[in-house]
Amino acid sequence: MGFESLVKSRSSQMMFIKIHGWGMTISIIGGLFKLSHYPFADTLLIIGLTSLAIYYFLLSFSGPKIEPDWTLIFPELELGRASKDYRSPADVATISDLKKEIEKLKNEIEKLKTDRQV
Repeated sequence: MGFESLVKSRSSQMMFIKIHGWGMTISIIGGLFKLSHYPFADTLLIIGLTSLAIYYFLLSFSGPKIEPDWTLIFPELELGRASKDYRSPADVATISDLKKEIEKLKNEIEKLKTDRQV
């Protein structure tokens, strides 16, 4: 098992979330301590910022996240592949056009209901 596969594992991802959360929390508390001149502010900042540095170092080995193909879900996102019948609400200009569109939708719904009953 290589280092990169170890970094990409589910348990490692959960560990990264915890390291990031704790690092940010300790850094913020250390910053508040520093502003208020409380003791141990330097120590808290060193611990918090070191944990964040380790987090970002290890995160650099995980690689890019894979984005889903949103055009499979929303075909209107891809130009040229969208349905010819698709009209966005901005394309519908007047109230009479809206009424026509609503009637078309009602007819389609009725058609689907009758097809489902068959």
